[in-house]
Parts: sequence; C-alpha cells; structure tokens
Amino acid sequence: MATTTPMLVIVAGATGDLAGRIIHKLLQIQSVQVRGYARSPEKITESIREHERFSVVQGQVDDKAKIREAIRGASVVICAYQGYDDVMYDGQKYLIDACEELGVERYFASDWTLEYDSLSLGQHEGKDCMLKVKAYLQGKRTKGVHIYIGCFVETFLGYMNVWDPETTAFTFWGNGDEPWDLTTFDDAAAYTVATVLDPSAVGILRFRGDKKSTREIAQLYEKVYGRVPKLVSRGTITELYDFMQAEKQKYVGQNKWLYMTWFYQYYILNGQTLLKEPIHNKRYPNVQPHSMESFFKANDVSNPKHLIRPL
Repeated sequence: MATTTPMLVIVAGATGDLAGRIIHKLLQIQSVQVRGYARSPEKITESIREHERFSVVQGQVDDKAKIREAIRGASVVICAYQGYDDVMYDGQKYLIDACEELGVERYFASDWTLEYDSLSLGQHEGKDCMLKVKAYLQGKRTKGVHIYIGCFVETFLGYMNVWDPETTAFTFWGNGDEPWDLTTFDDAAAYTVATVLDPSAVGILRFRGDKKSTREIAQLYEKVYGRVPKLVSRGTITELYDFMQAEKQKYVGQNKWLYMTWFYQYYILNGQTLLKEPIHNKRYPNVQPHSMESFFKANDVSNPKHLIRPL
C-alpha cells in the first residue's frame, strides 16, 4: 500500500508567539511535518522541539545558505518575522528568493494585521515593509498568501494603550464608537493552518473574530465581569494624528515600537485599514473564532499574561 509523503511546512521566525501557536496546531495534523527556522532555537517551546515531526535549522535572516537548507523540500513557507526593514523587508526577500529557486509553491507573508493595501508608502512605516514585500511577490512562481485579521485582541488590550487593568479603564481617541477588527492569536493561527491545508488559497484572505468599538467592548467587560469600567477620552482623531507625529519625533532613532502604537490606532480609527469585504471566515467553518465576549469569559484580562506588547 502506497504511503503519502507528508506535507513539509516551514515556519521562519519560529520563536515568536504567533509562530509557536501555528506550529502547535500544524503538529496536530498527522500528514504535516514542520521545520522551524530561527536565530535562537532554544527559545522554542520544549514540547515543540521534542516533537517527532518537528525539526529546526538555526540561522540569521540574511544567511542565504541556511535559508536554503531550511526550506528545501517544502511546499509552503510561513514567515512569522517581526521587525522593520532589515527583517521584514530584506529578510523576507531572502526567503522569497529561496522559495523561487527551490520551487516552493506558496509563501505566507508576515504580518497578518490590518488591511495595509489601503495605505500609501510613508503613511505607516510599520506597514511600508509589507507593501514592498507584496509588490516583490508579484509575478513570482511562488504564490504569495497575505492573511489580514485586523488587530490581535491581546495586543489591542496590551499594546494599544486602550485597556488599563490597574485603573479598570478603557481609553479612546475619537468618540469611542469607532470600530476595531479583532481576532485572537489562537484564532489567527487556526485560520493560518486552515489556509495552509487549502492549496487553492492564494492572494489576500481576511478573517475576523469580532468587530466592536471601544465603547461596546467596555459594555461587554461590564456584562462579563460585573465591574463598571471607566471610559476615558484622549481627544479627537485629528489630535491623535498630531500626537503620533510628536511621539515619532520624540523617539527618533530609538525603538520604533515606542511610538508605532499611535500609528496603528490612527489608521484603524480613521477607518482606512479596517478589513474590506469579503471576509473569508465561512471558507473554513471548522474554525470558530472568539468574539470579544467569549474572550472575556475565557480569560481574566486583569492578568498581564493576556496582554501582549512587542516592545
């Protein structure tokens, strides 16, 4: 009886939070083997490192020989890098070039969040890399896959300066009724794996767990936890624009994550990077994403472990 060759999936940037969740879910599928690519493989969770269908290649984002070693034989490469030009653009170009050379069928580009196609170069430097990567993939034999999920729930609570568990306060720019597209890390990982297993999935795919305003989220918090949170206005959307530009100047030459949160907020709250139609949830009905209410019910958000910050 003939045996089916396992599908080999490469996850570059294998030590990241989202990467770990994707790998964990991939390894639940008997027909899949996973190979990680990472600078520091020892940071990968031990249960993954010791799994019989997981292996890892250690290398830098610009090590062409190690990259080729890592992706040889793969049909899918997932990039889970996080950073700026040297990693998110140059690093992804090295991966894409190796995919082309070695005949990889599909390349999943980082970074999942926001409908960045709606941005112009220079508006949001955190997304400039992604715009350039998407353009670089055009015309390649290796097909690009771009997954948009809006804002991760955990970074919305932890990095966006919206939720303060110490004061039980939700803060907002605008009038508090501006919507956010919100998806948990686990649900983003589940949709990614569903897309990996679907060979027809190429181009842009959009998935969303929930769409709620800050005011609606505060109401859900009260409903679930029985505590009335404060709602605190920071100012208008126009004032947010001025504030984010001032913050950028304040931290020039330093870690960009220190001010990038305000750029994310501005281009979400002004509606520019909200997810467009169609939303592709129904394409994979086996994935049942969390709403904000179900996330609150399953997690105590006063616990910092649920608040993720990329600093």
